[in-house]
Amino acid sequence: MSELISEQILARLKKEAGETGRPEQRLATLERLVEACNAVADGSALSLMQKGNPAAEAHFRRRWVSIVPPRIEDYVIARRALDLLARAQN
Repeated sequence: MSELISEQILARLKKEAGETGRPEQRLATLERLVEACNAVADGSALSLMQKGNPAAEAHFRRRWVSIVPPRIEDYVIARRALDLLARAQN
């Protein structure tokens, strides 16, 4: 089975991140980006929006949500809000 272009790009980015300064931080950023893209692609981001970024929820109700910077930003805002809420409750 052939590797997807996105997998090739990610592999290249991870390789480059490992060869530059602060590889741990760069790799962690890439992992967060992959998490966000996967959540948008598989539809699981909708429940996150409902809890952490209701203003953006409408963008995630469609059957297909494009993986574009504004949707990734919506995901990041929701994830940050829920993480802050969880920390405040502990």
